Amino acid sequence: MVSKISVYKDEELMGKGFGMVIPWIVLQFGATQQGPTECRLTGHCGAQSPGQRLRGFQESWVQDVSRHSKESAISSCSALLHGRGRRSYRLHWVHPILRTWNRRGEYHALVQELCLDSLLFEQYFRMPPEYFDELLGKVGPLITRADTSFRYAIGPAERLAICLRYLATGDSFRMIGFSYRVGTSSVCRIVREVASAIWTALVEEVMPVPTREDWSTMAEQFEWCWNFPNCIGAIDGKHVVIQAPSNSGSLYYNYKGTFSLVLLAVVDANYLFRIVDVGGYGRTSDSGSLRNSAFGGGLWGGTLDLPPDCVVSGAEQRGPLPHVFVGDEAFPLMTNLLRPFPGCNHPPEKRVFNYRLSRAWLVVECAFGILASRWRMYRRVIATSPQVAEVCVVMYSWVSILEYLVSVKDKWTRLYGLNCIGLLKHPK
Repeated sequence: MVSKISVYKDEELMGKGFGMVIPWIVLQFGATQQGPTECRLTGHCGAQSPGQRLRGFQESWVQDVSRHSKESAISSCSALLHGRGRRSYRLHWVHPILRTWNRRGEYHALVQELCLDSLLFEQYFRMPPEYFDELLGKVGPLITRADTSFRYAIGPAERLAICLRYLATGDSFRMIGFSYRVGTSSVCRIVREVASAIWTALVEEVMPVPTREDWSTMAEQFEWCWNFPNCIGAIDGKHVVIQAPSNSGSLYYNYKGTFSLVLLAVVDANYLFRIVDVGGYGRTSDSGSLRNSAFGGGLWGGTLDLPPDCVVSGAEQRGPLPHVFVGDEAFPLMTNLLRPFPGCNHPPEKRVFNYRLSRAWLVVECAFGILASRWRMYRRVIATSPQVAEVCVVMYSWVSILEYLVSVKDKWTRLYGLNCIGLLKHPK
């Protein structure tokens, strides 16, 4: 058993300019026939570490080690000297700088001034102040937290501002925490909770499950806008760059040399997302992501409630034709999914078909470009939950619908002096 433990700090090397402090422990064990046994353990660490490591040599710890056997005591002391198994100590419950979040934080200083200028507010949050207030009214009850006896809770408006600032810039949680004077872990939790609340509040309103009437309306829009009849949506996948999850191997490694998730989307003729699926591995092709998604299962199984076949104007001799989605060469050719003719040197009829199909399919590429331009998180490496990528799609569609309704309202008011915009609906 251990009979005595002595703790020393050898500071001789400090005077020689090495900048090192070497702590060491002397363990004396009970006397044997050969006399007392002594074991000296030495640790090597930087100039700032010894004080923190020697803080662990408290009387209670010494008494606990003294009850151990010789081998166990030597192992415990050696681990503590070299920093293994060391307990960390918090210097502050809340850092003094963070305690002024409700007076000097960015929300209580800069954002309050931005509310006086709609243009600067929109550049900061990627939405006008009235949209921010409307969104706060929808998600406010879901993100409100109660004050406790330890600290005051962050208000719902500030929580929403933190989440929108992350989505709009893609900055690190640490950078946003410094700006708003909030802890990094608090920013991470706020972004995750507010994103989930936004998805819950808007998904049924902005991206409901399309019905047969909705598919027919989308087909009319594609024929009117892009001269492609019986088209009910453009489909494509986008690689969202993420930090490689631990122990994931090459599942998320894509052909671009990055780690990503596949965002599979169906877009209508007005650049609005109607169906979104996030979660496909980066190594999977667009065709494989479609096959593994719920939308792909409904497309293969014929459970999407698509409109019946109809005759296309100018091609009556071909009889009734099915309604189709349009994609690029990465997707398979199916009854309800068209792709361009492969290769080149096609006859005029095939060249015209490829031109019309590519023209209609281009709306999904434009929608992805607008999405990434508005919410700059897509231009950064996402280090949080993949569900945040879905939230940006919902936010994009919601803001786009509001902008469309406002433009239609202004047009009708300018032409007829009427205020005819009522409920929030998809543009018909």
